Amino acid sequence: MVARATINVCAVAFALHTAGCGLLYFSSKEQSQDFEPLPPPVLKVIGAGLVVPVLLFGALDVFLRQGAWDWLGEIKGGFKPTSTEADHEGAFLRRTWNAQSSNAQFTAGCFVLYHALSSARGSNAAIFLGVSLMILGLASYAWWGSRRQLAWRIDHLFMEVATAGLSISFIAVAVPSLEHACVALGLATCVLRGIAGRKAALLVTGVLAYVTAVFASVASGGHGSFGVFALGLALKLYGFIPKVADVNGDFAHGTAVFHWLEAAGDAVLFSWGQTLPVAADPLFTGPEPGMALFALGMASAAFAYENALVPLPAVYSIRLQG
Repeated sequence: MVARATINVCAVAFALHTAGCGLLYFSSKEQSQDFEPLPPPVLKVIGAGLVVPVLLFGALDVFLRQGAWDWLGEIKGGFKPTSTEADHEGAFLRRTWNAQSSNAQFTAGCFVLYHALSSARGSNAAIFLGVSLMILGLASYAWWGSRRQLAWRIDHLFMEVATAGLSISFIAVAVPSLEHACVALGLATCVLRGIAGRKAALLVTGVLAYVTAVFASVASGGHGSFGVFALGLALKLYGFIPKVADVNGDFAHGTAVFHWLEAAGDAVLFSWGQTLPVAADPLFTGPEPGMALFALGMASAAFAYENALVPLPAVYSIRLQG
């Protein structure tokens, strides 16, 4: 019997997807920019991103044992497992499916990075997002392969950073003059959250990503390719269903499916950001203090939770006004 928590997540995901798509659709007019997400070279990048990590870590799993992870320090203890996949304690990859499915995040990062280095708008923000996703994939391999404390910290850190990277990429496309400020803030936040070593606050970063998507839609004067946005949001929201099913013992490979759906959602939402129109009459023009106030103030407010981020950006943005 499917756990009630899994059914509840289905209902919540449907409600959030419907409301989220509706709000974005009516926030601005139907206008978009052409973007080709899958030119032939990208297909090769995707193929390599999917296959190379699986072959590499598969080979390591054959020739190495769990002790090879000792350089990461102690095993994380005192926590309730978030997956019911069988744990092979002595193997190099303790949970094979969960670890090997981390190739999805790595591949999504390769996809974004390719576009960042070719023709993507907001290229610096795209590099930030792409690299963050690639690191997240490798950290996820290490966490599900080893259960080491340090791997857990890096994995949770880059869950946040990658989601925040979506926010940065949306703003960079809609308001190019904010790109460098947002990337700098993203790097600072990565360092400060890394020092804090907290569990990933995905609700905060997820809400921030959605708010910035709506902001970018309004700022650019059009909601881009609405179908692409709806698909990306569906992948991100419905991806939590198999994860919750795994936690509740309904589906042992739920975390692996979660990895694939979430990574696909990141790639699709990045692609949606690239379809935002070039604003004919942008909300912000030029490097004015108001723009710094928006970029720094909103992000510092979002990340001030749990006393993990010193609120210097907010103080600085207030001074800019004066």
